[in-house]
Order: sequence, then structure tokens, then C-alpha cells
Amino acid sequence: MQALSQFHDFILCIISTLEARVSHTSHHSSRVAEMTEKICDLLGLPEDEKEIYHIAAHLHDIGKIGIRDAVPLIQ
Repeated sequence: MQALSQFHDFILCIISTLEARVSHTSHHSSRVAEMTEKICDLLGLPEDEKEIYHIAAHLHDIGKIGIRDAVPLIQ
């Protein structure tokens, strides 16, 4: 369980980098992760599964980290 906790901390560092770069989405990942936990509670999922979904929720926008700041619009 400690390894999963350390992995979660690592993910939070990556997400902090993403959110610092894209300020208008600040704390979005944390809000999604919190909502995911609430849904897991409603479904009665075990704690270890909840943690996996929580981490996955943090990562749902991770692809944005590879997108240039100025993406040209295609007309």
C-alpha cells in the first residue's frame, strides 16, 4: 500500500506541473478525483479499487501535457 501511496504522490507532482502550465484548469484534476471517490463510495467499492480509480481520475487529462501552448486552429 505504501508503494501505491508513493505512486499517488508522484502523479500529483505531474498533475501540478500540468495545472501550472494551464492555469484555467487549476485543481480540475483534484475535483474529478474527489467526485470519482464519491461515486466509488456509492458503488461500495473496496479501498484498494477506490485508490486506483482515484489515481486514474487524476490522470484523465495527462495528454494535455504534450500539447503546445499555442495550437493553431484548422479552418
